[in-house]
Amino acid sequence: MDNDFHFQNKEKADRAAELVIANIELVFQNKEKADRAAELVIANKELAFQTEEKADRAAELVIANIELAFQTEEKADRAAELVIANKELVFQTEEKADRAAELVIANKELIFQTEEKADRAAELVIANIELVFQNKEKADRAAELVIANKELVFQNEEKENRAAELIIANNELAFQNEEILYLSYYDQLTGLYNRRFYEAELKRLDTTRNLPLTLVVGDVNGLKLINDSFGHAIGDELLKKSAEAIKKGCRTDDIISRIGSDEFVILLPKTGAFEAEIIIKRISELTLLEKVGSNNISISFGYETKYNEEGEIEEVFKKADKNMYTNKFFESLKYLV
Repeated sequence: MDNDFHFQNKEKADRAAELVIANIELVFQNKEKADRAAELVIANKELAFQTEEKADRAAELVIANIELAFQTEEKADRAAELVIANKELVFQTEEKADRAAELVIANKELIFQTEEKADRAAELVIANIELVFQNKEKADRAAELVIANKELVFQNEEKENRAAELIIANNELAFQNEEILYLSYYDQLTGLYNRRFYEAELKRLDTTRNLPLTLVVGDVNGLKLINDSFGHAIGDELLKKSAEAIKKGCRTDDIISRIGSDEFVILLPKTGAFEAEIIIKRISELTLLEKVGSNNISISFGYETKYNEEGEIEEVFKKADKNMYTNKFFESLKYLV
């Protein structure tokens, strides 16, 4: 665009120079016309004498007029071109002003974008610093997580150990509870039921459906004498073998309890006197087969049967106990005889 502008300016300068020359030429021609006119006056005066000269001058004047007309048209064309060139110059000047305004706006936009880039760069620096901080935080959290996981593994192992210990403790507790339950219902020396269990079972069995219900009371003979003579260890052996004989002589569902030092009770549900005597006889026969040291085993028995629900079970026990002591008395007389 600058080249085109320079070309047009040069063209305008050339036209202007030509116009100056044309003007000078016009002045010169006007002067020439004046000279011609003067010469025409002279020629007219000399018309008579210079007819040929006049004709030549007239021809020259015609040519000069034609040339003047041509030059006038050229001037008009140059003037028109000068007008167009001026308009073009005005347009180009406006275009330059618009480009200049656009350049100002573009510069402002560039400054704004540069500031934006600077702000973004500053934000990026801050973001990078924040990212570094977060990465460090993540690394710290990761390290803490590793430690926490190790601690968790340790705690889980501890829990497993505690769980194992708890299982062992529970097993031990269950065993102890069984032991306590066993001790609470069993006689430790003979393995038979104790008085506590006997009393609970007596209440449970004292119902119509278990009638007839027979109570057999047994008492080991000579226990005190053996304890005093041979010691309690031999006395305990006497009780154990007596308990074994009673257990072997009874039925599976019969309930045998040691309720005192040398006293046993057998509960025989749904059992009458006849069956009770058979059981007592069987036990007595088994005791004859056993000895404690050189001493025979002897147990005195007494029984009583409850046949109807009106009877009191305590009275049944008292009668059985009384019968036992009666039998014990008569058996002691045998040894005296």
